[in-house]
Amino acid sequence: MGHRCRECGQEMRQMGGRYHWMESGLDNVYIEGDQVKQWECPNGHKTVQIGALRSLLDALADTLANKRGRLTGPEVRYLRKSLYWKAGNMARALGVDAATLSRIENGHAPVSAAVDRMVRMIYQNPTEAERKLLVLTDEPGQNEEFLITATAAGIVVTTQP
Repeated sequence: MGHRCRECGQEMRQMGGRYHWMESGLDNVYIEGDQVKQWECPNGHKTVQIGALRSLLDALADTLANKRGRLTGPEVRYLRKSLYWKAGNMARALGVDAATLSRIENGHAPVSAAVDRMVRMIYQNPTEAERKLLVLTDEPGQNEEFLITATAAGIVVTTQP
């Protein structure tokens, strides 16, 4: 039994070749191999089935996080979404406002070297990043005194405003 087109009911034929995976959110990703199946009906309607989707998504995120060149804005968004982080949390962790992150992710502002590196570090260890970065504030720091007490039992650092 063959596949029928959901739009017109015509019998669909299976096609081979690469699939331009625009649904990934990136315009430069293609899938080929036995995990992607494509069909087309005589009226030109197309459908695709992608197997092992979670594994494909994770492999793409790992590849992006480890690529040599600087990340693009859409790649920053892809990595953020792969972590299930909200834009506001990522913006706060990066030390930028939400509007700036939106411009970066949409390609309307460049990805700075600092943002690129921070996004990759957050991706590599999101739990630690969330624990350490999201508690920081952008409020001006106070001129604190640091008192280091060093004894044979250990070192203790205390702060005083």
